[in-house]
Amino acid sequence: MDDKISDLMLLRDILAREVNTINNYQSLLPQATTSEVATFISHILEEEKEHVAEALNLIKEMDPNQAALLARDNHWKHETSSTETPGLETSSQPPRVEPPQAWTVGSLRNEKKP
Repeated sequence: MDDKISDLMLLRDILAREVNTINNYQSLLPQATTSEVATFISHILEEEKEHVAEALNLIKEMDPNQAALLARDNHWKHETSSTETPGLETSSQPPRVEPPQAWTVGSLRNEKKP
């Protein structure tokens, strides 16, 4: 395995760990009983989000295919219309989608937990 692939694997592992850390801090936030602790958790939560952005930027620099995927329009938003989806009412507002309790790499890939 060449060094570039090895570094990309490291960055993607770091990215996955940062997403998990964000989820952990997000779950801790409602448990804070003082505004000082809530503010601190919010602060470190934002730092972890910054790490995600930094890791993604490095991945984009090192992997042109990934950069192209990240740069393209969200085509999945335009793949089906409400007339193609039975039971979906036409509305000026998009349907609300409830996110899972915590976003993970698996949930983003739509993988089911065992």
